[in-house]
Amino acid sequence: MSLFGKKEPEYFAPSKAAVPEEPEITEVPAAKAPAPTTVIGEDTVFVGDIVSDEPIEIKGTVKGNIKSTDKVTVSSSGSHTGKSSVRAIDISGNVKADIECEDLTCIKPSGRLTGTLATAKLATEIGSCFDGSLSLSADRKPQARRPEPEKEFFTAMAEEAKAAEDAAEEGDVAVTEADIFG
Repeated sequence: MSLFGKKEPEYFAPSKAAVPEEPEITEVPAAKAPAPTTVIGEDTVFVGDIVSDEPIEIKGTVKGNIKSTDKVTVSSSGSHTGKSSVRAIDISGNVKADIECEDLTCIKPSGRLTGTLATAKLATEIGSCFDGSLSLSADRKPQARRPEPEKEFFTAMAEEAKAAEDAAEEGDVAVTEADIFG
């Protein structure tokens, strides 16, 4: 009722529409976490082959081959000697390698690359150094995911190690680490 005994118009009357409904709760999908990065630390010297589907950052030294379906970064304190087959590579350190890159090779101002380079795209910044041969082609084939390590190599190493262990157990031969790992 309003002043002077008049009935209030309906548009002032409270209605059910005036009460807000509770919003429907929906789940927000979690953000995809970035792929973990394999890091070779500054004081680390890695001798051997690396096969990875994840990004690799080299701050120390890698002496061996790298096969990666992701990006490899050689930081200014890093170095790599060997062969590389990668999706993309950023070079800020010293690299003496034969590189096959299916996408972008970027040599930063502090970067030094000596060797052969086969890549789809090349970016060199002022101050960078490249000494070697270059094959530039946009037709680089992408690598298959989940690269397989050289099975024959590992099988042969395992067989040699087993034979050396068997001989040592029989007391026939003195086995050293050099005998097993060459």
